[in-house]
Order: sequence, then C-alpha cells, then structure tokens
Amino acid sequence: MQKTTILKLNQINQDFYQTQGESFSQTRQSYWSGWTKLLPFIQKLKTSPLKVLDVGCGNGRFERFLREKVTTDLDYTGTDNSQKLLKLAKEKTNGQLIYLDLISHLLSHQSVAPKNKKYDLIVLFGVLHHIPDQNLRKRLLTELANQLEPGGLLILTVWRFAELDRFKNKLIDPQSLGFTPAELEVGDWLVGWRTDGYRYAHALSNQELSDLLKTLPPAVGNFLADGRDQQTNHYWLIKKH
Repeated sequence: MQKTTILKLNQINQDFYQTQGESFSQTRQSYWSGWTKLLPFIQKLKTSPLKVLDVGCGNGRFERFLREKVTTDLDYTGTDNSQKLLKLAKEKTNGQLIYLDLISHLLSHQSVAPKNKKYDLIVLFGVLHHIPDQNLRKRLLTELANQLEPGGLLILTVWRFAELDRFKNKLIDPQSLGFTPAELEVGDWLVGWRTDGYRYAHALSNQELSDLLKTLPPAVGNFLADGRDQQTNHYWLIKKH
C-alpha cells in the first residue's frame, strides 16, 4: 500500500476519535468479558511490579480492570493517538499516559514502545484492525514482541466485524470517499458510527492472521469472546520464552 493511502486512512481514524471521542468513550466503560479469561495467564506472570504496556489504551479502562482484579503492584504505561481519549483516561487512570501515533512511528521506523524498557505484559486491544497494510501490521507485532521480558505475554485481539451479521449494515465501501480498489487491501472497510462518523478498519483474513502469527513466538492460547454473542473478538496470547 502506498504511503499516501496509509496516511489518508490513518487521518480518517484520527479525525473520528477527535470528533467522536467522548461518545465513543461512553460506550467503552464496562470491561470486556474476555479480560476475565486472561486473568489466569496474567496472574502466572508473578512479577511485582507488573510492567504493563497498553497500546491503544483509549480511556484507560484496562488499567482500571487490572487495578481491581490483580493483586500485584502495577507499573502501567498506556499509549494512544487520540488526545481526546487520553484526556479522559487521565481522569481515572493511574500510571503513565503517552500520546503516540502508531502509523507515523511505523512508517518512520521509530519505536512503537517507550525505549529502554521491557514489559511483562503488552496488550493490543481493538487496534490491529486500524493498522493499514500487512507489512505495517507485521512490523508492529514484531516490535512489540521484542519489547517483552523473557516469559512475558503479548495479548492481541482481532475484531471479527466483517464476519458478524450485526455489523453488516455499518460497513461502508471506501470507494464512496474516492479510494480505488487498487489503493486498498481486500478487507479494507469504513465502519459507520451511530448516525454519523466512521472509522477505517481492516478485516483480517485467516491467511493474513496466519502470516502475522508466524513472525511471533508460539501462541499459548486463543479464544473468542466479547459482545452479546461472545464472538466479537478473537484473542491471541503470545509468550516470549
């Protein structure tokens, strides 16, 4: 994918989270049910403080979940490319919050994690579908895996929006904004938000997901969870040996 197209798609999402950040955050107050299934894996890390990197932290609710459910001390860092969501996160979240535009960092080969630090737990919830271009997605996951401490966990989710009927009426063809099929990857969509607004999202194919996982340490678990049908997100747990 051309850099100009990547930047255009990224700008769509930046504009969305700036203009719709508060309404989006209002729908992201409760904890995902899948997080409870992660607790046995997180508790096995047995480090204190638990060094956590939350990439695409949004309003910081995962930090609040950990604070409630995990007994060990937390050394939490959250990054996001939305100043609006980071502002909301600061009202309720303990730890360090950093503005970071993943796309610009990936394109310029800058670190996507704070330098000179390794983490016991890195999470990437609701983010991978916002990364245009398979090569950038691969670079992101590889870099995050490299930031793990030995025995650390990288946990990512794959949003299954294109496979579920309840999202079908929200999908908008990017050609409606002037993009051509030649510019995009198969699986690129705009996902409508309420009565106005939309986000760019990529629906990962099974082959694309397989290619990404091949570049990472072996998965130690995966499961479906979240949403009214418990089918919305596919969780993958990657452990560095």
